[in-house]
Amino acid sequence: MDIGFHPAWPKIFESAYGYKFTKIIGGRNDSEQVPIYEINRSSFRQVLTNSPFALQTSFDFDSPEQRTDFFEGMRRTALNRKMPFNIKLRSDIDAKTCHDLSIFPRLASIYSYFNLQASHEVQFSSYPENLRKKLKRALNWQKKGGSVVEDPTPSPEKLRQFHYKLETSYRREHRTLCHPFRFFSEISRHFSESEDFILIRIEDENELCGAAIFLKFDERAEYAWGFSAPAYKQKNVASLIIDHGVRWAISNGCRIFSMGCSDPSDANLIEYKSRWGCLHQNVFHYTSGLSNSSMAQLQKFVSPMIPIIPARIYSLLNQKIVPILG
Repeated sequence: MDIGFHPAWPKIFESAYGYKFTKIIGGRNDSEQVPIYEINRSSFRQVLTNSPFALQTSFDFDSPEQRTDFFEGMRRTALNRKMPFNIKLRSDIDAKTCHDLSIFPRLASIYSYFNLQASHEVQFSSYPENLRKKLKRALNWQKKGGSVVEDPTPSPEKLRQFHYKLETSYRREHRTLCHPFRFFSEISRHFSESEDFILIRIEDENELCGAAIFLKFDERAEYAWGFSAPAYKQKNVASLIIDHGVRWAISNGCRIFSMGCSDPSDANLIEYKSRWGCLHQNVFHYTSGLSNSSMAQLQKFVSPMIPIIPARIYSLLNQKIVPILG
């Protein structure tokens, strides 16, 4: 059972959002290892989940018996806590089994990753020709005037600068909500303790034109959050950041590089990830009651209005609403 769990997450979720870390009641064997979070946001939302915001890799089961044991344990835990559960899995459970287990499925996202080679040179040569050409042009631009800063322990000022640009990108371009600054502050603090964190910044004459946070889980590295300024789109800054993240991952002994989850309807983003050689896996949400699609519907309803919301109000909304969405 590949859980993809990092010991920093319980501390981060509790300190940033007040989520409580718990264990499955009566689980046997591997089920006891699955981390479960209790999201209790008063009357707004109460739910048990294994992967808030899909930040811990969703997992799959080694056998039907393991799957049954897990969901039986989840039912006991849900009854004890008096709240529903929302479990995220890389597993398409058939309709009959869902009925037998009394769970409701929903395809929620597409998880993308690719295998890393022993060196960056070999990795670079494995990219499609068109991607290699774009990266070479970006690297030439970087050598002439741009600069790359790899920061494993960014100062609060540098982290705030990154977060301000990230919020701006999420508001204007992606039309979605963004984690508040305190969340990134906790991630930087706790992941840096185990040297599993890096903030890679691309600068052009002291102008921050792109940056991303990369995290490490054992032998897996992940592109977690990032942005590139629209003015630098022709410079291929977004791809340049990812390539530097791949370099960091290989130098730290990683064997898998994750590019995170995408909305199934976002064909352009999924196609972009495919250019890097990504393999794709469906991620399903299984709930103990009616589908939690109401949260997704809420985000889709709010999305068209986000670009016209003043930046200050948008930041306040992130602080209030995002913790409910976990």
